[in-house]
Amino acid sequence: MASITVYNLEYLCGRSETFSTDVSNLFDTNFDEKVQSVHIPAGSTWMLYQKNGYQGQVKILGPGDYNTVRSLGLQNYSFSSLRPFPSATVPTVLLFKDSNYRGRMVVAHCKLSELATIGFNDAISSAIVLKSNWTFYEDADFKGTEVVLTPGRYPEPILFKDNVVSSIKPTDSSIIVYRHIITSAAARPSPVPCPTCPTMWCLHAGFRQVPPGCFTSKPTTRAQ
Repeated sequence: MASITVYNLEYLCGRSETFSTDVSNLFDTNFDEKVQSVHIPAGSTWMLYQKNGYQGQVKILGPGDYNTVRSLGLQNYSFSSLRPFPSATVPTVLLFKDSNYRGRMVVAHCKLSELATIGFNDAISSAIVLKSNWTFYEDADFKGTEVVLTPGRYPEPILFKDNVVSSIKPTDSSIIVYRHIITSAAARPSPVPCPTCPTMWCLHAGFRQVPPGCFTSKPTTRAQ
């Protein structure tokens, strides 16, 4: 589990508080003091924001001891909100409402044929691809102009004018596409929900797209 410890004095001294989830406003927590230093353990990456609500300058920090916040180059030498990178053992992309990874964030692990269903249609202003390649489509249902994003950080709108992205899906070869050939509901094998994204075993136009091991039946057709 991701965690971060903040201190009210430099060099990891003074009063401290450890967080493991998003914090939109540090002054609403038990730690209502100016953060002066930070410790991030191995396996964690955090986004630190100058202003509350995940706005203002942002710094993405990996594991380590940050003995002085002023050395990070943040204005006012402090930050007011923070959130961790999620685990990325399956295809993972972070979508942001504002540029430079600010504002509302949505974590996607599976294909989304209509971003409008999560309130993100034509609204992606930046993204971070953590695992697998992802294809972004201009229109819903994976149609229209498309672009493939490899793992990396994309601080500005994803190659589309006016943030126009309406559907996305992972395109890595590790994803297996299963053709559902059993039509009788009584005869269908019981699906095993993906622990990260339970909706991934839902049927979509006669196909299943799931990470290996998330469906009990054997694949009958592999995507070409």
